[in-house]
Order: sequence, then C-alpha cells, then structure tokens
Amino acid sequence: MDERYSVEITPFAESALREIGRYIKLSLGSTQNAISTLTAIRKEIAWLDVMPARFALTPDEPWRSERVRRMLVRNFYVYFWVDEAAKAVRVVHIVYVGRIQKAQLDLMDME
Repeated sequence: MDERYSVEITPFAESALREIGRYIKLSLGSTQNAISTLTAIRKEIAWLDVMPARFALTPDEPWRSERVRRMLVRNFYVYFWVDEAAKAVRVVHIVYVGRIQKAQLDLMDME
C-alpha cells in the first residue's frame, strides 16, 4: 500500500475556495453548481494523500523552482507543495483556469 501524506489547505486557499463558491452561487445564480464544484475540488484535494508527486510542477516561475505542483479539477487549478520528508501536502491556492495564472500566483503567500 502507498504511504499516506497529510493534506493541509492553507487559509489563503480556503479563502479562494469560499470566493469560488460565492462567485458561482451569486454571479452565475447556481447554488447547486457551487456546491458540486466545491465538493469536487475538496474531494480531489483529499486524494492528494496518496502519490501527490504524480502531478506536474507548474510551468510558471518562480513557483516551478519552488517545486509548486498544479492539479486540474474541473475548471480550476489547485496549487500545492509536497514535503517528502514530512510526508505532507500543503494546498496554497485554487485559481479558475481562465484567469491569468501568473498574476494570481503573485498574490499567493510563498511562506
């Protein structure tokens, strides 16, 4: 059996999730779609507990050099770090694919 990783969603990423749900619900007028999208994102994030390095590094610098990985869930990129020594995954941002990724990543806390 594969070794399990702990998975943490940072406050910044949690805030991004809330904003995604709020936008879908209010701007697109679909509470059900908001719930479905957030559920799908959280489910995929939870599955990062096994083999998180299966996802590619993000193509954007300086985050690629910092070993930030990117996973596509529906129309959103989930950005995360993998700490192999601690067997931990840290989700740091979630961004709609239609946005300029580099600009959104500039807002992310690198700590």
